[in-house]
Amino acid sequence: MSHVRLVLAATAAACLAGSASASAQDQSEIAGRRAALAKAIGEGTLVVTAAPEAAISRNGYVPDQNYLYLTGLREPGGALLMKIHGGVGESQIFVADKDPAAEVWTGVRMGVEGARAATGMNAAPESQLAAAVKAALKAGDTLRVANDTNPGQPLGDLLAEVRADPRLAGDVSAGTEDVVTAVRRARFARPTDRPADADAARAMAAATRVRDLARHL
Repeated sequence: MSHVRLVLAATAAACLAGSASASAQDQSEIAGRRAALAKAIGEGTLVVTAAPEAAISRNGYVPDQNYLYLTGLREPGGALLMKIHGGVGESQIFVADKDPAAEVWTGVRMGVEGARAATGMNAAPESQLAAAVKAALKAGDTLRVANDTNPGQPLGDLLAEVRADPRLAGDVSAGTEDVVTAVRRARFARPTDRPADADAARAMAAATRVRDLARHL
């Protein structure tokens, strides 16, 4: 029995080590998704926002699927900014600041440092997003988006603030079709087209088998 437990412990340790490396692998895979999207877009500035947190929800928070696909983050109140030139994107993530008093009610937030560690991207407070978007645009540009731009929605409010900048003279439009199509095509690719997903599934299956074995000892 002790030998079995030692083997199980070693196997579990290997799985834990695998999960640590899988995290790095996940970062690499998600970065690859952003790189593929940048290549498909070619030129422009893209913003993808997290879904807003509903005041009341029976099902808990449901993340925006495009944001989740491109960042791996499930936290509300964030945004991804990609500045794309020649098919190569420079990505930055914006998230809510840490606020221990508010987190009593909202739950723990990762903050800027946590987002940087989780994604491998440059990170900044969400409050700096509008300034960063304005700096990336010039009059006549189209801000590429993948979210609802209606007033009251995070992206709609951002777009209104950007258009109010005197330097841009209100001359900024929002375009969604090519971005949404490109992200959707990538998200719904067959699993065999995404080997990293298959590797992650195999690792999860192995970890499940170890847990099942532990229950019978």
